[in-house]
Amino acid sequence: MPSREKPEKHKPEKLQPDSTQPELLRPGLERRLHTAKSKKSAKTSKSVAIKTLAEKIKTDNQKFSLASITIIEFEHAEKTFGAQAAGRLEQAIEAEIVAQLRQDDLVAARGRGRFFIYLPDTAKLESKMVLDRLSRQLCTKNSQRAVMPQVSISYGFISTQTVKESESFLLAQEQLQEKLHKWLARYRFAEAVSFGKESGIKAKDSWSDMKEVMVRRLDIPAAASAETRGLWFSVVSLIQEEGLALHAKLIDFFFDSLHVYLVLEPTADCPGPFLQEDKTIHALAISLCDLFLRLVSLSSPVVPANLSAAKFKITKASNEIVIDELDAHLIEGLIRSCNFAESIKNLADLFRRLAGKSSTEECFAQADDILKKVLKSIPANENKDLALAQAKGNLQKIRSIFKRHEEKIRRNQSASAGEK
Repeated sequence: MPSREKPEKHKPEKLQPDSTQPELLRPGLERRLHTAKSKKSAKTSKSVAIKTLAEKIKTDNQKFSLASITIIEFEHAEKTFGAQAAGRLEQAIEAEIVAQLRQDDLVAARGRGRFFIYLPDTAKLESKMVLDRLSRQLCTKNSQRAVMPQVSISYGFISTQTVKESESFLLAQEQLQEKLHKWLARYRFAEAVSFGKESGIKAKDSWSDMKEVMVRRLDIPAAASAETRGLWFSVVSLIQEEGLALHAKLIDFFFDSLHVYLVLEPTADCPGPFLQEDKTIHALAISLCDLFLRLVSLSSPVVPANLSAAKFKITKASNEIVIDELDAHLIEGLIRSCNFAESIKNLADLFRRLAGKSSTEECFAQADDILKKVLKSIPANENKDLALAQAKGNLQKIRSIFKRHEEKIRRNQSASAGEK
């Protein structure tokens, strides 16, 4: 009897995607977005100045999306290859973005490997699909790119409501860059300006008879709130106006959206016998107390988060003791929401290091006992303000101990000089 089984149907094999071809979106969305370059006109999107983009957004009453793209490796390229090579990388990425987007899209370079991308008549979901595909294409290794063929890209969307409510949102970005260049024009650099060096860049101040200065740039984390940025501005202003114990003299500073630039009095590494005299060691201990007391007295207390790893230096002009990169420690303490117990522990560790260099350990023993009590009381005290007030009182006690010993040393030295 003949078999009644139906012949087996063979499903056609799925074609593997060609990695050399651009990734396709859904056909309907592809037509709507025109994501690929138009074959008829062969026109691509336009690269414009931020001012032009700001004007376009102000007059656009239709829906649109505004994205921000960042080259993650830009800082690394600048440190490794120099500012000019990093600039070429930025130009190459900008050209690749322009080549991939639609004719009506706009691209504006913000500087330092960052770009705005304007996508008219595009909803958020559609924009995300476009940016996902664009990011993958930019991250694909490109041997034609002379600087860093392989890069990583991050992107995010900016609320259109925020942009429209703040008329100067985009324009402010460009104005900040212009202000920064004008501000830096005051200083004469011996080499191309590249802030990859942690210690800063040597320069000469044209406003002060070409006095030698050190220009540093510190990163303000993107996650920092507006309140945190405002507090850091207050701290820097305080340092410039009133000085701060163990901080190099701050000549000038400049803030932009991502960085703070500091112009400092140059420092030199401390010579070998620097911490061999009791008088110097005790003066340093007093300065540490002064530093903490001043910062704890702020309306929102800030304390250095990592003093145990600090390096002592001496300023070249005034021969004063400073902590290298103290400002970076302060930013860390600010961002980490003032972990006061950890800071006091680091201070106690630093006092113990100083005690090992001093021939008289009586003052440091008393200071160590007081700081141990402070550390025990902080976890038990739920009232943060009260804990800070008690810690402030204990720091003042420690300062008084060293001041009395300093006065004792001074009297002994005077007596010895009188006998001679």
